[in-house]
Formats: sequence, C-alpha cells, structure tokens
Amino acid sequence: MSEAPKAFLGIDASVRSSGVVVLRSGFAPLQVRIAPPASLGEKSFAYIYDNFEATIKLLGKVDMAAMEGPSFNSLNRPFDMGSAYGVFKVLMAKNKIPFVTVPPKSLKKYMTGNGAASKETMVLYANSLGLDSKQEDIADAFALALVAKDCYNGKAEVRTRAREEVVQQSLTTLVSYAA
Repeated sequence: MSEAPKAFLGIDASVRSSGVVVLRSGFAPLQVRIAPPASLGEKSFAYIYDNFEATIKLLGKVDMAAMEGPSFNSLNRPFDMGSAYGVFKVLMAKNKIPFVTVPPKSLKKYMTGNGAASKETMVLYANSLGLDSKQEDIADAFALALVAKDCYNGKAEVRTRAREEVVQQSLTTLVSYAA
C-alpha cells in the first residue's frame, strides 16, 4: 500500500481575509480564503475557527505548516491580529500540526530574494511557480506552504542563499507536538 502524499500548509492569518494553501505532490495547490463578513464583528474569530477546522478535517494529516508572523512596528490592530493568530495556533495544537513562524520580510526574501518586495511581485513569483491566483493573501500562503515543505525536509529545495537562510531561521521557531 502506498503512503499518502505529504501535506504542507501555508497560513497568511488575518482578521479580514486569511489565505490558506495546501501543497501535495501531484496535486494543484488547494487554495482556501477565509474572509468573515464585516457584520460578524467579534464573531469573526468563531467564523475563522470553524472554516479552518473544516479545512483541516478535509485534509486529514498535515505534515508541516508555516504561518506568517506579525510584522514589527506595524499599527495593524495588534490585539485583533493576536486573536486571529491564536485561532490558527489553537487548531494546529488540537490537530498536532507542527509549524514554523515566518516574518513578512523573511517570506518576501524567501520568495523573491528581496525582503522589500511588493505584494504584486509576490503574486507574480507565486504564479510563476504554479499558483493560479491574484489574491495577495493566497500568494503569501503559497509561499508559506513552500517554506513548510522546505522546513519539513530541513533544507531549501531551491538552493539559494536567501531561501536557505529563511528556512534555517524558520526552523528555530518550530513548534512540534511530537510525543
């Protein structure tokens, strides 16, 4: 009996529009956008929880995840963002999904070689590597899924200095639920 392909999850967490991408060899990237209606207010976090939980149940075993971390010195509603991050982290803990955290500039450096790359450049690079989306949060999640795969393997598949540095840096943030 053959083993199921490994599943790698990328999460661009946000209060308004979270991007989630799953990579499995032999399959097109699975794209999930979790965008709670603004009218939900505080109930947005329950919406995020329910939708991410349904995604995890659909996937079964996830071998590694990478989540974009907060950007330092930004004024992006830090308490709400912390709550959104917490929702994803709780579900990863409940499902024993190991994950790494990648700062935004490191993610841009990993994908483009330039830590100051624009959102448009990230989308272009992601699409050049097999993604079919114009959504910025999906492009970031795709890049994060690639980081998750590389972290699982312990090295960058595409051996550039920028990618290798980001993978090694990300591995220092590994949260694992192994017994």
